[in-house]
Amino acid sequence: MIPNIVRQLLNEDGKETKIDYVVIMTNRDASSLRKKLVSLLEKREAQVVIVYGERTSYDDLKNLRLPYTKNDIFIIGEQLDIEQNGSHHDVKNMECVQKIAQLLESNGCKKKKTCRVMFEYQSTFSVFQFANICENIFKVIDFKPFNYYETWVQKVLVHQTLSPSNLDDYLPLEGLKPITAECDDTVHLIIIGKSRMGIAMAVEAAHLVHYPNFIKKNKLS
Repeated sequence: MIPNIVRQLLNEDGKETKIDYVVIMTNRDASSLRKKLVSLLEKREAQVVIVYGERTSYDDLKNLRLPYTKNDIFIIGEQLDIEQNGSHHDVKNMECVQKIAQLLESNGCKKKKTCRVMFEYQSTFSVFQFANICENIFKVIDFKPFNYYETWVQKVLVHQTLSPSNLDDYLPLEGLKPITAECDDTVHLIIIGKSRMGIAMAVEAAHLVHYPNFIKKNKLS
């Protein structure tokens, strides 16, 4: 995810932005991470600073000078945490949010920093979408949770246009022709497996498949 996020930050609609640097903190070897990123950043790697540290360490976070950032803060987590225990990954990400809030508050930040936090589990993500955030966090952080699997599912299931010129993208569940109140069309969605992606797909489908013809016949509901 990191190369995509960095490219998005440094390029907006194909134009270079005024962002001076993107700082990445990781508990992996910084030099090996840089080697992997070089080929993916389209010759803008000089604007990427990689810092070794632990996201739940107050002192390591302090070294990032977060109160002075002009852009969003992304808390993605480490791949190893996900591989070992996805729920532990989510707990550490929230611990990171709390430490950042303490850091910002201690520096007297008056303007909220947007903090985009990735949650591995759909259940954890759903809770933090609607839960009330602690007052000390809310005062200094604009909390924006997201889920990797939901983001990909929305790319697959949610289509903004039905123009034939966009056939390279995924089609919506109902295909090219929208389901109207008058038609007899139905949608059959088969999800194989109960992985995190499968659960996210089922939840997103439940949000989407409320078509205008569901009251026409019982068999269409």
